[in-house]
Amino acid sequence: MDETVSRPQGDKEALVYRMAQEMFLSRPHWEVFFEQILGLDGVIRSTFTVPEELAEFERSETYEQIQRMLGELRRVSTPPAKRTEEIRVITVRVPASVYEALREEAYERETTVNKLCVSKLLQHIDDRLVPRDNRYWLIRDGRRLKPKTPAARADGQSPHAEEASSGARAEASSREGS
Repeated sequence: MDETVSRPQGDKEALVYRMAQEMFLSRPHWEVFFEQILGLDGVIRSTFTVPEELAEFERSETYEQIQRMLGELRRVSTPPAKRTEEIRVITVRVPASVYEALREEAYERETTVNKLCVSKLLQHIDDRLVPRDNRYWLIRDGRRLKPKTPAARADGQSPHAEEASSGARAEASSREGS
């Protein structure tokens, strides 16, 4: 049996903390630390594969300490000579009052609005503080997915399964006609 599967949460936390601490002490660029420790394929998500365990870990003192390590690396890191990861741009529309508050906070913290926003984006946020919005398609791994819907069909199929199969049938019939 795989030893990591049977470990209690405390042992998993200790393992993740030890790996993060070792990496932190080597003073990597913060982007590398984030990718390898906090990223989608990082140590944390590889260790805490059950969503409830991950959520519990993200509320722990250990996670907070790892976030502080990331913050320290962000303070001392200079841009790498050669990027190992592609940079993407996001545009966030906010009311003017939110923008002005961010500008003022950035000024008070002696940083840029961009760095302040990245700092805020990297922090854990309680799910209760994030409003759900199922009106838009979700993008994951480069694929567009329909939003989660609370209604499930009586036969257990996804409400969108029929749409997908009818689309496949239409595509197949159009190929046959060509």
